[in-house]
Amino acid sequence: ISGYVGILFSLIHNRNGNMTYGLGAITDKARKITVQVKQFTTSDLEIGDHVTVSGIVKDQDALVTIYCDSMNNIKLDLEVKPLAPEIVQRGGRHVKRIRTVQE
Repeated sequence: ISGYVGILFSLIHNRNGNMTYGLGAITDKARKITVQVKQFTTSDLEIGDHVTVSGIVKDQDALVTIYCDSMNNIKLDLEVKPLAPEIVQRGGRHVKRIRTVQE
């Protein structure tokens, strides 16, 4: 899935020095999707950069989250012009999962 960096990726958890987790979000200018990264390493991505994220999409709770194995699953697309921060801020509504009715 492609979008613009809406929340910078940063370290959120370190388990005994073995596994680091990062968290960030991408937006399409209207809504945002949270991205969780295992084996997190710092990156040079900036707010508004256009990226392509590959991973597993899950909707455990009400919100949709993409889970990536590493920052290598988040690729900067230099061919797309970055968005200005004020435009990125507009894309703050979370993508929610669709509830299905079971019979």
